[in-house]
Amino acid sequence: MDAELELTEDDVRCPSCSSVHFLGVEIFGVYDGVLYWECGGCGHRWHRFPAGHHLHGRAVPYLAEPEPMPARHGAAC
Repeated sequence: MDAELELTEDDVRCPSCSSVHFLGVEIFGVYDGVLYWECGGCGHRWHRFPAGHHLHGRAVPYLAEPEPMPARHGAAC
């Protein structure tokens, strides 16, 4: 972990649902390591790096909430 990145109590919970179950997401070709966090409970994504850090901006395109899948009417699940 980078020296300037220190975890606080709030950093170990999802900022959306307060879950402690989240994953570090790595995007190959963007950064060799965790680029952002994703909650296993609610799916919320948030920055690993603080604003102003060069990797904060590189994570932005990946932090948008995914579009829901369209409903398929009449299809058996």
